[in-house]
Amino acid sequence: MRTNARHQGIFRAVLFAVTFHAINCVYASDVAAIAEKWSGSVMLVNNTTTSGEKHLGTAFVVESSGLLVTNFHVIENAESITIKSASGGEFRGANVLAIDKENDLAVLSIEATNLPAVRLIAANDVKIGTDVVVIGNPKGLE
Repeated sequence: MRTNARHQGIFRAVLFAVTFHAINCVYASDVAAIAEKWSGSVMLVNNTTTSGEKHLGTAFVVESSGLLVTNFHVIENAESITIKSASGGEFRGANVLAIDKENDLAVLSIEATNLPAVRLIAANDVKIGTDVVVIGNPKGLE
């Protein structure tokens, strides 16, 4: 699968963040406030596989122009991928831009603008013991 330099850079940044457990990390003590602030960036992923099975998962927006990150196992063997936002928007035909099976990550794109993107912190800012909040429950977004 080919990716352009921008997508490769995003993919490397996400991999770096995952390596240091930094996805969705913000410095705040109130988890409910964090969830409220960033939950609009979480999207539902519906994957229909080549064998007709349906898989459900979540993704989060990393660029407001429609770049998302999800787990590879969520989109594995995808024939069609539909993304749904908590506000009711539906995006059919998501494209898989990059995958990393070993780290269970995938970068997707959808045709959208002005999506609420999460802020990933730099790996240099993460220290052992840094609090991390991960938001996403596909059953809660159905």
